[in-house]
Amino acid sequence: MKVIIDTTVLSLLFNPNAKPPIDKTTKQPLEHFKERVNYLIQTLNKDKTQIIIPSPVLCEILVPVTVGQKETIDTLSRSPFKILGFDQRASIECSIMLRKYLSEAKNKKESKANFNKQKVKFDHQIFSIGLVEQVEAIYSDDGDIKLLGKLFNIPVIGSHELDISLSDKQMKMVFPIEPGDRK
Repeated sequence: MKVIIDTTVLSLLFNPNAKPPIDKTTKQPLEHFKERVNYLIQTLNKDKTQIIIPSPVLCEILVPVTVGQKETIDTLSRSPFKILGFDQRASIECSIMLRKYLSEAKNKKESKANFNKQKVKFDHQIFSIGLVEQVEAIYSDDGDIKLLGKLFNIPVIGSHELDISLSDKQMKMVFPIEPGDRK
């Protein structure tokens, strides 16, 4: 099995200044967001799932990392991760994907005008790498990725949908008095 983890989810682990995304169900900042991503990676690794990191995601992950950039690259270069570039096959797939996207857009005039004004976005590159690799899911909080997922029938799973390990779910006991202080 192969999956992609997009920047919006992966940065929760690698960006030291990452802020929790908003939980779609509670409308509050997502609790245990780093633990959720960590548990996802542990679970995928245990299941021998290949985690694809498209090169545009690697670029976006490295921008805020000023210290430890080599360690981040080393981590993402080892199993279960695999960094893949936006190559010729992905470019061809991206052009086919964009034609379908533009032809199915509700407001075709506006979509074509917007497309002509901008270059192919990282989101399109990331998604086309997923199409080439025939991934079974993409982990992302990005609205454009979710829209493409619906259009091409690839599940897009948000950070608020990720499980946390049982040990992270257990309540931590807080003692008002340290156990040794009792007399």
